[in-house]
Amino acid sequence: MMTAKEMAEELLNIKELYKDVRLCPKCRMAIAKTEGCNKMVCGNCGRYFCFRCGKAINGYEHFRGKCKLFAERDIAQWERQVEVMQQRHQRRIQSRPIGCYVRCPKCRARNFKDNEEYVFCWACRVSYCTLCRRKVEDMTAGHFGSLECVGFGSSSIRSVVTYESFALYRTMNMTLSVTNQQDSNHR
Repeated sequence: MMTAKEMAEELLNIKELYKDVRLCPKCRMAIAKTEGCNKMVCGNCGRYFCFRCGKAINGYEHFRGKCKLFAERDIAQWERQVEVMQQRHQRRIQSRPIGCYVRCPKCRARNFKDNEEYVFCWACRVSYCTLCRRKVEDMTAGHFGSLECVGFGSSSIRSVVTYESFALYRTMNMTLSVTNQQDSNHR
């Protein structure tokens, strides 16, 4: 038999375990929220509901009232993370003396472009080609060696290149860039 103190501790433990759990309004399945918005979907019956108040919902109209889609603490945490990423990006930009800046075609954030044909956007976490401004999934010759990239190669004749020739092309561009830099420094 549990003492009153043990029972109180057990109830506190259960309360702590279930602070991020709500019951589905349709099937009563316990649904845990680890992060994200307050629009939940039951994995058992597929019913959408508001995590904050527990009501069954359709769409996002519910969140225009008393319940908010995101908790204030989640928004504040996200804003802090974005600020840290921006500061890191600014330090990285300031530590690189050469190159230029290009705007991300998706989110318009400024990104440092070195001697690469693609840039990884610090803000939206997408890699894109600086020649054709399209999203690049495959950093090998896949994008640049196909007819996908309208900016790679001559506009009248586009040749399909192998990974090795693409790597050679990049190496030559980097070597030429370094040579041009050294020449301009000696002038």
